[in-house]
Amino acid sequence: MTVQQLQNAYANTENHADVTDEQHEDLVEAITTQMRKAYPSVANKKFGPINRDSRQKLEEYLADLRSRFDLSQNGHKTKVKVGGDVIKGETLVNDYISYRNQETKVMCHLFFAQKDHEAPRQLHVVMNELKAWGQNDSERIFPETSFDEACAAFEDYLKRVLRGELPE
Repeated sequence: MTVQQLQNAYANTENHADVTDEQHEDLVEAITTQMRKAYPSVANKKFGPINRDSRQKLEEYLADLRSRFDLSQNGHKTKVKVGGDVIKGETLVNDYISYRNQETKVMCHLFFAQKDHEAPRQLHVVMNELKAWGQNDSERIFPETSFDEACAAFEDYLKRVLRGELPE
């Protein structure tokens, strides 16, 4: 379908009285997904960035963390960041926060990841040594709906990194 056809289909679902709420949701999801795949820049303008919700959650959580932990010695910028694989076009979503102990070079990360439109969005919590990236990582994966549980796991790793502990 062309971008104009998709936009017309979207407008029709909004204006058609015979469409139930459930049908409307299904149609909007299908049109949005197709538009994001075929015309990502148009979809971003119409619906907003695909990662808006995950970024907002991470920004709110980071503000809460800053009020409870001293993150001033973070060797990795204390902000929500976009993963390099998104910049390279290899992944659809990879938004994260991280903390790196400058002395031990141990890091912990909390990130949303989604490979493509068909893949589910997940939360990853990782603790690893910078010099041994990918070797003795402690990683836990959660469904997107388990944000609070993932945050609790991240805080456990963060406390360990702040104390200078190494991954197990």
